[in-house]
Amino acid sequence: MGIILLFLMLAIGVVLLSKGADTLVEGSSNLALAYGVPILIISLIIVSTGTSLPELFVSSLSSAQGEADISLGNVIGSNVANILLVLGVASLIRPVRMKDPLADREVLILGIVTIAMLFFIVYGVFPRWLGVIFLFGYVGYILSLLRIARNERIRAKLEAEAIEEIEEIGLKKERPVISWAKVIIGFTGVLIGSEALIYSAVGIARFFSIPSGIIALSLVAVGTSLPELATCVVASRRGTDAVSIGTIIGSNNFNILVVLGTAALIAPVTVGAGMLTGSLFATLSFFALAVFQRYGVINRASGIMMLIAYAIYIAVAYGFRL
Repeated sequence: MGIILLFLMLAIGVVLLSKGADTLVEGSSNLALAYGVPILIISLIIVSTGTSLPELFVSSLSSAQGEADISLGNVIGSNVANILLVLGVASLIRPVRMKDPLADREVLILGIVTIAMLFFIVYGVFPRWLGVIFLFGYVGYILSLLRIARNERIRAKLEAEAIEEIEEIGLKKERPVISWAKVIIGFTGVLIGSEALIYSAVGIARFFSIPSGIIALSLVAVGTSLPELATCVVASRRGTDAVSIGTIIGSNNFNILVVLGTAALIAPVTVGAGMLTGSLFATLSFFALAVFQRYGVINRASGIMMLIAYAIYIAVAYGFRL
């Protein structure tokens, strides 16, 4: 493909990613208003699932082809990028508030799931039976969120909060079918835009003879996290911090329980050399998130520190071939 077409695809990818993320955030926010549930729950269930589809596709295909390192590395790298890179960038645009009471529970669950992943990385293999447990665990997780959303006493309280939160950012209540259409269109735009962006970026890098190792680290490594990045940047601009937090926590849970669970179910995932170092970064990233949750906000200074930490992770990953 010619360089002009690659640059054209790059521009189209950026537009689709931006407009798709904007539509996705607006649609999910309106769903929260229409159903009277917190935006955080909508983000944990719907938005995070959609933005994590690239990780699911990549890891499942890699597992089926016997590429265990790619499958596991994709999950680890995406979880680190989601916290350090995505939330770091979002906080530079606008400090990300983390004062939603439901977030305490979600951070705790993410901690349990992350430590479970670390344990089996030390163990050396993710067997098929663990994949089954992970997948059933995610089903139970989603059911627990639905029970929270349907609890009449809590729902009555949260409905008023949801309406107030949505109205603060200038959205008006609309029919659920319209909101669902926006979510689907937004997902489509984000996913297609991500694929176009990463394909064209890699093509342009190769055209200018940039080494493949650098391409993998700088472009492919964050490629599957582009949907989360675009969504959280838009959410930060709109002031819907719950979308950012819900998307990142939900996506990281989805990556471990569903993406890694599915990969292990297809074929046992053997832990390759260097994966322990990456998983330690993922665990440390979680603890940073937990600290920010207790503090109540990720300010710009913290965002800069997170981006520096991500740069260190990339440097270590390059050195150890994670």
